[in-house]
Amino acid sequence: MIQVLRASWNLHREQLLAVRREVFINEQNVPEEIEIDELDPIAHHLLALLSGKEPVGTARWIIGENKCIRIGRVAVLKSNRRDGIGSLLIQEALSDAKKSGFLRAHLHAQVSSIPFYSHLGFKLTDIPEFEEAGIPHREMEIQLA
Repeated sequence: MIQVLRASWNLHREQLLAVRREVFINEQNVPEEIEIDELDPIAHHLLALLSGKEPVGTARWIIGENKCIRIGRVAVLKSNRRDGIGSLLIQEALSDAKKSGFLRAHLHAQVSSIPFYSHLGFKLTDIPEFEEAGIPHREMEIQLA
């Protein structure tokens, strides 16, 4: 059973970082100094737990301009992908943002993840493909209201 927890950076940092280190640093070779940043202490974090204790997924969102949030650091352990955890994390972030009065959300999707985000209702913006941490990305957005 998967539980999605609204996590605190101060209380859940090690669990959040365990997933992010495995996915981004170990699997995708993103340098740690890029992966862990100054936004972590102010971001809204979500943590997916298997059986209420084993961290298997993360996401975070930060407040942007014009009633918009930016979702990022969406990561699910390889052994738990295709179990719907990523969808749960995104749906929870969007629900939280909508309840807080935000009107849209955007994210930088790895090109390989565009079908995943499209399935959840995100649309590509006009911004052309770009690289982050050496990985091709596209900006996507969704209207919340």
